Formats: sequence, C-alpha cells, structure tokens
Amino acid sequence: MTPVRGLRHHRSVQQPGRRWSRALSRASWLVAAASAVSVVAAVPLAVANWRTVGHESVYVVNAIIGAVVPMAGAFLLSRRPGHRIGIVLLSASGLGISFLALSWATYALQTRPGALPGADWAGLVGGLTWVPFLALVTLLPLWFPDGRLPGPFWRAADGWVLGLLIGVEALSVVEPRVALGLAPNPLFAGPAWVTPAVDTLTAVAVFSGLLLCLPGAVLRHVRAGPVGRVQQRWFLLAVALVTASLFVPGPPISDVVTGVALCLVALAITAAVLRHRLYDIDVVVHRALVYTTLTVTGVLLFLGVVALVGLVLPDGAALVGAAVVAVTFAPLRERLQRMARRLLYGDGDDPYAALTRLATRLERNLEPEDVPAVALAEVIAALRVPHAAVLVSGARLAEAGTVPSDGRGAETIPLAHQGEHVGDLEVTRRGPSEPLTGRDRALLADLARPLGAVLHAAALRTQLRRSREALVVALERERSRLHRDLHDGIGPSLAALVLGLDAIAHAARGDGAALAVPELAGELKSDVRVVIADLRRVVDELRPPALDELGLAGALDRHLATYRSVPGRTRIRLHPPGPLDGLSAAVEVAAYRIVAEAVTNAVRHSGASTCEVRIALEDRLVVEVVDDGRGIPSPEPAGTGLPSLRERASALGGECVVSRRDRGGTRVRAALPVHHG
Repeated sequence: MTPVRGLRHHRSVQQPGRRWSRALSRASWLVAAASAVSVVAAVPLAVANWRTVGHESVYVVNAIIGAVVPMAGAFLLSRRPGHRIGIVLLSASGLGISFLALSWATYALQTRPGALPGADWAGLVGGLTWVPFLALVTLLPLWFPDGRLPGPFWRAADGWVLGLLIGVEALSVVEPRVALGLAPNPLFAGPAWVTPAVDTLTAVAVFSGLLLCLPGAVLRHVRAGPVGRVQQRWFLLAVALVTASLFVPGPPISDVVTGVALCLVALAITAAVLRHRLYDIDVVVHRALVYTTLTVTGVLLFLGVVALVGLVLPDGAALVGAAVVAVTFAPLRERLQRMARRLLYGDGDDPYAALTRLATRLERNLEPEDVPAVALAEVIAALRVPHAAVLVSGARLAEAGTVPSDGRGAETIPLAHQGEHVGDLEVTRRGPSEPLTGRDRALLADLARPLGAVLHAAALRTQLRRSREALVVALERERSRLHRDLHDGIGPSLAALVLGLDAIAHAARGDGAALAVPELAGELKSDVRVVIADLRRVVDELRPPALDELGLAGALDRHLATYRSVPGRTRIRLHPPGPLDGLSAAVEVAAYRIVAEAVTNAVRHSGASTCEVRIALEDRLVVEVVDDGRGIPSPEPAGTGLPSLRERASALGGECVVSRRDRGGTRVRAALPVHHG
C-alpha cells in the first residue's frame, strides 16, 4: 500500500504545476491570437487612413511584427513556461494592439472625425502597448540563446536597458497629448517637456541597448562551442539586419524592412530550436517562414492594389484590394510552402528533381572511386542533411558533409542491386530530436535504387581495374621467370655447347684425335640432354603436355602417381570425375596448378596421412583437395603458395578458399568458370 500512496502523493504534487503550465500556455496563445486579430481588424481602418491622411498614418511595422512574432513567443512559452526569450517575443503582441488602437484613433480624429468613440483612449493605449517590444531589439541579443546573461559584467547593461524601458513606459502614461499629438491625454496630462523626454529616452534606450548588448552576443558567439556558434549564426545575421534597418530613410520602406528584419529574428530563434535543440523541443520552422512571408506579401499587395485602384475608383479600392489578396492567397501559400520546405528539408515533395540531378551528375566521366562521393553530395543536397556515408561491410567507403558534434543519430538504408546487398547508406538526422519523415524515407528509397546500381557498377569497375593490374603483374612475373630461366639456365648451357664443339674441332685436328673426339662428343651429348630437359621444364610450366595428351583427369592422375610411388608418404586418392568436356585451356591449366600446389603443401607441410582430390563439373568447375593433417595455421605461413592459388582463380573470374577443417586438416576449394577467354 505504501508505494501506491507514494504514487498518488507524487501525482497530487505534480498536477497543480502541470495545470499552471497549461494555463500559461493557453494564456500566451490567447495573447498572440489577440495581437493577430487586432492586426486583421485594423486593416480596413489603416487603408482608409492611408487614402485620406497618407502612409505616415499607417504603422506597417506594427502590423507585420504583431502578426508574426508573438506566435513564436507563445510557442516557446507553451514548451518552456516563464522563459525570458518567450516572454520577449510575446511582448511584441503589444504592436498588434497598438496597430489597431492607433489606426482607430487616426480614423476617428483625422480620416472621419467623430466617426468612432474613444479616440483619446485609443491613442493612449496605442502609445503604451508598443513600448515592451523594444526589449526585442535591445535585450534579446544579450539573452539569446538560453535566456541567461553572458557573465556577471552584463548585469549592469541589462539593468540599465530595463530601467530605460520602464522609464519610457512611465513617461508615456503622462504625456500631455496622445495619438501623435492629436488628442489630450484622457488619464493625466503631464507637462510639455514629457513628450521630448519620451522621444529622447526611447532613442537612448535603443542605441545604448544595441551598443551594450550586441557586444555581449558577439562575446557569447566567440566563447560558444561548435553547436552554439551554429545556433547564433542566423540570429546575429538577423540582428545585424535589424540594426541596418534603423538607418533606412523614410516610411513605408523603412517600416517594411524593420518589420521583416524583426520577424527574421523570431524565425532565427525558431530555426535554432529546430536545428540544434536549443530548448529541446520540436518545431516546424517552415510554417513560420511561409506565414511570415505570406503576411508581409499580403499586406504589401493589399496596400499596393488599394493605392493603384484608388486613383481610378476611390470608393472601391479597398474592396478590390481585398479581392486580389483573397484570390492570390491560396496559390501563394502553396508555392511558399513548397519553397520553404525545399529550403529546409530538401526534395521530399519533388523526388523527380532529386533523381534528375543525380542522373545528370553521374553521366559525367568520373573515376570509380569518385562516384559514391558525388552521389552522396546529391543526397545531402536533396534532403538538407549534414552528413551522409556509404558503408560496405561495415566500413565507410565514401562520405560527404560533416558529422555534427551534438550527438544526433543517423538512419541506415540498405543498398541492393538485383536482389544482392551491396552496401548501406547512412544519413545523419537534421537535428538531435528530428528523425527523417515519411517523405524523406520515400525519397531515400528512390535514391537508394540508383545508388545501389552505382555502387555495384563502381565495385565492378574497381574489380576490373584490379584484375587488369593483377594480370599485368602476373604477365610481368612470367616474363621475368622466362627471362631468368633462359638467361641463367638455357643460355649458359648453349654457350657451353658451342665451346664443346670448338673443343671437338680442335681435337680432331691434333694427335690422338681417335681417343679425344669420342670422349668430348659424349660430354657434349650430356650437355644437350640437360638443355633439352630445361626447355621441357619451361614448356611444361607454361602448359603441361599431359593436358593435351590425357586431359585434365589423366594429367592429374599422372602427376599424383609420382607421390604414390614413394613408400611411407601421404596416401593420395583422386576420385574419378565425370566427363570434363568443354573446358577452356586456361581453366584446365589453373585447375591443374591449384591441385598440384595444394597436394604439394599437404605432403610437405601438413604431415597428413591421407589426401583426397575431387573434381566436379557443374555450372562451374569445382576442384577440392582435402587432407587430415595439422591444418593451415593463422596467419598463413610464407612459402606455402596459397596466395598464388587465389590469384590463379581470381584471374579467371573464379574463387579459391583455403580453410581449416573442424576435424583437423585443410580444405582447398576452387570454383572456376567453365569457359574463359
């Protein structure tokens, strides 16, 4: 019973915290939604103000930021309640509310005076709700990526900027006039110096915040490890764009640039979360890219159409603009989604493009060892993954990209050709908690088919090149042996014969010729026999004559008879084979040499009492020599000729395996093609 009570108590303690987290998450989403709804509701008022008062009355930057950035803040707060960065991003929702309040006040005070109630209160709200967003520009660079300061020294800078922002908010409450000076403050009208003080304090907060906080962000970037630097790279680029946007002259261009730049800050944070596990959460950043671009494009398209149509149809401009945005929304969203997904995740939606690029790259004249690396580069480009490798027998044959140091996993896809496993494709995940999607795996399956064929072809080309190299080496070895035999053996013997003939001629002219000539002729005859034996040995090593006289089985039986004639030695038995018709000359010689060498090893090195030789003709010629000796040791000793057995078999496209028997002894088994050459 005690464990049960403990479990219940644990649940009772945890549930209030979870409920509080859920409540905060819902509240943050409601705030972000309120900001977005405010932006949408203010669009008709902003259009009317634009037409009547001019573009300076429309706060485009508030609309862009208020519609996008709070969503990112709500998402982060839903996963990390109370996180500083989430709070800063969510504070941008004040811009959406400010956009609606100031559009309301401008419409009621300038566009159609008296048409809407509460213009002064709307102006006050609009002047107060935008101030918290300044933390996004000033403090976020100092807090990114973990919400903490880079060091104790930066507490003073943090406190300075926060104090300035609180001062701006406090003075804004008592400004004598609101709504850009069009209405008196309905709450409390302060002295006249408050308005310039608010402007001055705002400028000081922004510029001193940038000067103090940006160096802290740069310092954090320098001190960070490889993962931290990648996390901050896009963020610092976006912050630099925000800083530069402050110097763009004149609205509405400056407003659009600043709004887009600040949205990029939020997207940079989201991209860092997605790519590098900044907050250990999963997020689909491409949606933020799509809807940010869609929002900005929709607002600009609406305002542009209204401005153009207003020159011809002043009363119907807003209606036409809304219709154009409505018609273009769906296709624009679909196209932006494809673009964003391809930018972040590759060609999962368009495998044909990836396959086409791969085929184009492989059509080039590439070296066999370069083909896998080229194919892997296309895999990385198609899936937007950091690293990919081809594994053959567990070893990396080729790789492309860089393996991240954050411990993210990898997924392996088998590569096959005509049902034969030829290797594996290893693909590193985009992020530590971001496995490949179903579309990614489908694309990998499509890429794996040509990759398997490519790997098989590359392996065949490599084997062919190695076989040619081995053939050249073997030919040169044979030429060297023939040169040595002719130069060191038969050559001197022929020279000796010449000297012997000279001696006979000299003896024939001298006294006692009758006795000397027969003796010299006998010696010369012996020398000739030695030369003939040497020539026969050279010819036999090229191709044993017994193969032409008796065939493979008969030639082997004659060769093995030389071992049987020695009493007390290894008993050798040749199992009578069936018909061996149709063998090429090269196959016969290879089989003969393999058997001869294997039997010689069994007799000389293994201490075997019996040795059995079997030959069978199936789809291939199978030759097997089995003895009951000590067995081949590991590693293989020198002087046994085992490498030459494998070389003879592989030169014909066959194989030769030398193994140790379980019951003792050695088995040499060679499989050779029936026809060769």
